[in-house]
Amino acid sequence: KIEQYLLEKSRVCRQAPDERNYHIFYCMLKGMGSEMKAKLGLGLASDYSYLTMGKCTECDGRDDLSDYSS
Repeated sequence: KIEQYLLEKSRVCRQAPDERNYHIFYCMLKGMGSEMKAKLGLGLASDYSYLTMGKCTECDGRDDLSDYSS
């Protein structure tokens, strides 16, 4: 299922303190199997400066693993 979302320009290049980038990146890195991550050369969200600018890789009230699976 594909859903359309508004692109927030402010999240493309930077994040405010305690804010994350687009949730899909965190969901993928949390939920994707280790074999697929290795094949794609991916690591943890904390490995990427693009995903850690807001000093926040976890989000209260969100379950990245569950979101990835659904």
